[in-house]
Amino acid sequence: MQNLDNYLKDQFQDEENVKEYINAALEQYFEDHNKELFLASLKEVIQAKGGITEFSKHAHINRQHIYRMLSDKGNPSFDNIGSLLTALGLKLQVETTNHSIH
Repeated sequence: MQNLDNYLKDQFQDEENVKEYINAALEQYFEDHNKELFLASLKEVIQAKGGITEFSKHAHINRQHIYRMLSDKGNPSFDNIGSLLTALGLKLQVETTNHSIH
């Protein structure tokens, strides 16, 4: 039986799977404001794509800073989230919802 790490590594080779996974985590964040789940999801993708050390070179963010950002107590800036997503080949996009302020 394949272990979870290998399974995720295989699944996250497909960019569509990465996009769907991160979007699901972001949608969940907007429902329950669970920032830790969103950050853990980013970390899982980064780990599956070769690990934080290798990823830090592509993201141009210090490895230790990525570890801190994605920790349970992490509080990355909008710019840093953008840098991580860009290095993953993703971007944020805005959609309308049924919940607007009138």
